[in-house]
Amino acid sequence: MIAARLRREPYASIAKRHGVSTRTVEYEVKMALEECLSRMQDVGGGLGVLPGRRG
Repeated sequence: MIAARLRREPYASIAKRHGVSTRTVEYEVKMALEECLSRMQDVGGGLGVLPGRRG
């Protein structure tokens, strides 16, 4: 996910490097983002203000 989101590396490039399909990369990034959202909701009540930050 770091390559895809922070480095803005194309999914096709990530897929080729890891020997998987582009669809697999898309799925894994989606699952990781959903997990991040779930964790944020657990600690901060959703997409609002995160703990320790002012909105």
